Amino acid sequence: MIDKAIQEKMFDEYRTPEHVRKHCDAVTEVAVTIGRALNAAGRNLDLELIEGAARVHDVARTADRHADVGAEFLIERGYPQEAELVRYHMNHPFGSLDDIDEQDVLCLADRVVREDQYVGIEKRVEYLLAKPGMTEEGAALMKSVMSATMQYIHGVEDIIGVTLDELLG
Repeated sequence: MIDKAIQEKMFDEYRTPEHVRKHCDAVTEVAVTIGRALNAAGRNLDLELIEGAARVHDVARTADRHADVGAEFLIERGYPQEAELVRYHMNHPFGSLDDIDEQDVLCLADRVVREDQYVGIEKRVEYLLAKPGMTEEGAALMKSVMSATMQYIHGVEDIIGVTLDELLG
């Protein structure tokens, strides 16, 4: 498993910026908390895998195609399972809530964290829409992703019996 010490070693090796390191820590906390709540509600998620992948999901954030570059970085270091979660953490279409898996949890956690704080999907998308260079096409895609994520969040909340704001706020 990728623990805090291994995370720091990888960040140092890749020269991951400090603000990205803090983002990964926040996503880790959110992902593991959601995973625990889902497991308490009867799911069977691998929390160590979720934690390991979340810790380093943006290790290569400064690179073009950072998810693919980060995944290859992890494969080279012997972490193929975490690498696959990292590879798809941005472009993952949520599956059925009946089959929620580690990829779903990582993707969800990343979508509700802005920089180093849980803010929810709406505030995260507002932040992304306000970034310089956002095109109309990009904004439309963001709004579509937000809508799908909000639906998925409501399903997760139904499973765990509390809202994400209650769980994480």
